[in-house]
Amino acid sequence: MDTPLAPKVSIMMCTYNRAPLIKEAIMSALNQTFSDFELLILDDASTDTTAKIVHSFQDSRIRYIKNATRQDIAKNRNRGLAEARGNYIAILDSDDKWSDNEKLASQIRFLETHPDVAVVGTFAHTINETGQRNGDIRPETDPLRIKRNLLLRNNLINSSSLFHKHLAVLAGGYDDTLSGIEDYDLWLKLGRSHKLANLPLFMTDYRIHGGQVTKRRLRLAIAHFRLVKRYRRDYPNFLAAYIKSILRIIRSALFIW
Repeated sequence: MDTPLAPKVSIMMCTYNRAPLIKEAIMSALNQTFSDFELLILDDASTDTTAKIVHSFQDSRIRYIKNATRQDIAKNRNRGLAEARGNYIAILDSDDKWSDNEKLASQIRFLETHPDVAVVGTFAHTINETGQRNGDIRPETDPLRIKRNLLLRNNLINSSSLFHKHLAVLAGGYDDTLSGIEDYDLWLKLGRSHKLANLPLFMTDYRIHGGQVTKRRLRLAIAHFRLVKRYRRDYPNFLAAYIKSILRIIRSALFIW
């Protein structure tokens, strides 16, 4: 029996109890004009109707993998890296969606003509829980400016990103002690020896959920402080990033105390 050819792109969709949103995310992937991909749906032991919704799609490119017990987002992403068969990894979290059917095609063309770039993202519209657009995110596009500011802020929107799988694996994948900020850590690892870029095109809808939990905000602030210390010798603006991360921790802690 012939082994099916590996796809060029593995779309990695991590999910947990996102049944009301995942159908829209899946459709935005399947509607891409570039079709040589697999859609890896990595379900972290959902207890809702996620499995039923996924199985309602009759598309051989979908691979549904469900954890028997809850892991966490970083471990789930690492499982996706291990399972992925494509040369490129595209991230699309199950509460976000791609708003332009040419997204994958445009990004693949960019990476193939810019071999020194490890990751390429896009601009994004922010959307609320009902899918209404309520803002824009315009990260830096120039690789030099991205590197100059990367320690200060994450300049890549996760669900907009497309990157070389082998480079991510060589970098060690996702740090599972940094769940919630593991994507930022990966960009910092890749950015030490490769360029990062963004297309100045709105191709992604990034969902911002209301009612952020203050303890989670503090945990992410502390994780950012760890990243600043970890990469202080690799990027400029360490002092500014250090001060910013300390202030972020203080502000987050005040919400709790």
